[in-house]
Amino acid sequence: MYYNIGLKLIENNKWGASFIDTLAKDLKIEFPTLKGMSARNLRYMQKFATEFENDDFLQHDVAKLPWTSITTIMAQVKDKKQRNWYIIESINNVGQDQL
Repeated sequence: MYYNIGLKLIENNKWGASFIDTLAKDLKIEFPTLKGMSARNLRYMQKFATEFENDDFLQHDVAKLPWTSITTIMAQVKDKKQRNWYIIESINNVGQDQL
């Protein structure tokens, strides 16, 4: 879901830099109980779709991790090779009951 939302955000980049801020505000007004659609989180979704666009293997496996883990790894590990290693290790170390 986050990846698909990120793709839609990339498609709508033509509307300018404030598009995500406006979208987040509109979503909050239209769906006040909906969680996880802040401007910050929407930017993470956009980054997620950009970073994993051509990586079908990780795209599928990253979905096994909690969103918080994904955003933390993306924020703290800038090198793509290192980030992929952390993701794979996280997936390998997540208990099956948590998947």
